Amino acid sequence: MFRGTFTALVTPFRDGAVDVAAFEKLIESQIAAGISGVVAVGTTGESPTLSHEERQELIRLAVATAKKRCLVLAGTGSNATQHAVADTKMAEKLGADGALLVAPYYNKPSQEGLSRHFKTIADATSLPIMLYNIPGRCGVDIAPDTVTRLARECRNIVSIKEASGSVERISELRARLPALPGQQLQGRRVAQADDFAYTDPVDGSLTQRQGVRVIFDDGARIVFRLSGTGTEGATLRVYLESFEADATRHDLPVQTALAALITVARELARITAHTGRSEPSVVT
Repeated sequence: MFRGTFTALVTPFRDGAVDVAAFEKLIESQIAAGISGVVAVGTTGESPTLSHEERQELIRLAVATAKKRCLVLAGTGSNATQHAVADTKMAEKLGADGALLVAPYYNKPSQEGLSRHFKTIADATSLPIMLYNIPGRCGVDIAPDTVTRLARECRNIVSIKEASGSVERISELRARLPALPGQQLQGRRVAQADDFAYTDPVDGSLTQRQGVRVIFDDGARIVFRLSGTGTEGATLRVYLESFEADATRHDLPVQTALAALITVARELARITAHTGRSEPSVVT
């Protein structure tokens, strides 16, 4: 169910309290720009430093503001299993569309401990769950064996936000993850170009076409798509020409980001031509 792009929201504060108006405005701006979903109270929103009451308020606000115009993922991960269970149940009660569960940070559990942690949470909710693997920040890596085990044992663990930075890991997950009904396991690697992220879908299908949308500050949205219809090259060239012409009208920081996107798109075209595959799509 998690397709397209989900923006990880910051948590705005004013005078020591959540700035409700700013948070609602932030969500509205994402919806207006065509985002697929938002992530409230993720680590970008500083979830480890928020109180239970603040996390509850932010998830409630996100659901109420989105009004089903985009999906709402609630960051309910914790290094304490019982806290993660409680927050995930709360998010489900508040109407969130799914839960993002980061690996337990600092504790450095074993792979068996990770499996039991995530399975306990999954068993306590009917929400679809997206695992979040970011070993550089958590100090622990959710190994492919563990991801595969969880995908087989927990039907509501349907995605993974893979931020290990390893291209090889994405390929390994693609090869090993089961193609189970209702499940799509997505891998993510980040290409450093200001705030640009490139997503390579990992759902076990060579015909599934997905992409990631990056919304710039001014709300501009430009699309690169390798459509799989036999017109990939022509489609890509049209967008590249349009993108390059438009880039000259932007200030330097955005122009730099656009140039990086063009480079990535060309590389994708080269890979696609070499492999004959119809994916991935990049939507920015």
